[in-house]
Amino acid sequence: MRDAMCTKSLIATCLVTSCILVASPTLRAEDGEVSTRSPQACWAATELAARDGEDNIVKEKLEPPLPQSAMVDATAAGPRTPGTVRSVRLPPGKRLIALTFDLCEGPNEVAGYQGKIVDILRAHSVKATFFMGGKWMMTHKIRAQQLIADARFEIGNHTWEHRNLRLLSSPAAADEIRKADQAYDELRRELEERKCAVPGREAMTGQTAPKSMRLFRFPYGACDSGALATVSQQGLVPIQWDVSSDDPDWRERPDAMAKRVLDNVHPGSIVLFHANGRGWYTDDALPDIISSLRKQGYDFVTVTELLKAGEPVISSSCYDQSVGDTDQYDELARQIEAH
Repeated sequence: MRDAMCTKSLIATCLVTSCILVASPTLRAEDGEVSTRSPQACWAATELAARDGEDNIVKEKLEPPLPQSAMVDATAAGPRTPGTVRSVRLPPGKRLIALTFDLCEGPNEVAGYQGKIVDILRAHSVKATFFMGGKWMMTHKIRAQQLIADARFEIGNHTWEHRNLRLLSSPAAADEIRKADQAYDELRRELEERKCAVPGREAMTGQTAPKSMRLFRFPYGACDSGALATVSQQGLVPIQWDVSSDDPDWRERPDAMAKRVLDNVHPGSIVLFHANGRGWYTDDALPDIISSLRKQGYDFVTVTELLKAGEPVISSSCYDQSVGDTDQYDELARQIEAH
């Protein structure tokens, strides 16, 4: 198992002090008297913590229940862009960076959940953005809700089951996006109905989790003009990255991964990681990355906060490190579709 380079005591302290125990909101009884009774916490500290074996990927064709249909307000999303956002150009002196983690799941698998990564982010009070697939949300409902409810984290759309939108018709691509929106909406409404205390903020879930996702990430990091148009029509902002940790490569050791990230980031960078069982050694490398960046004066923000702080650097195409390099995933996607 991957061992996080962060002390268990630090993680436990965080989970108890800043993730569960929140200030008591003021409640008004029917007779007009004011009560300071605390709402029930959404989860105990032990329920938030990582569990052994949870990061495993199981190869099986599982069709989770489709989310209930819901009217998702596309106009609530951010400004539409003519391409994908790779990074943000910041004013002089601002040293902000956005860490992003993909939580995707294909049609013939149940992907994992790397809770140690989330524990590390919470223990170090690091904000992050998670791009969730709708199918992943439905097969990991509790974990997805824990992330949705946490004020440190932002959630973005990563389609329903990670299909390559370059290979789909516009209606099929739009359906992939809408199903993920509906999964988020269903989980958020369930949280709101519980009326429990939100981790890390003096409010309940219905007051903190946005009513809809505003950001989008293309599966495989691949797109074309048609896919870009479809995402824009859904009112979402496509987010790529300018620094990849390369964590799906099992040969990438923790020290090499940390060096790769630290050598390539700059103020306004968007960094790509995975937390669905394909982030090999990510939890080993992450504490060093966080510590080193903080020593360099960086602050961690969500992608939306980063966008608000400067001017987005936009590309008219999708790629990892050089234009056209994600085209190689077309054949892989075709093979997955065929099974």
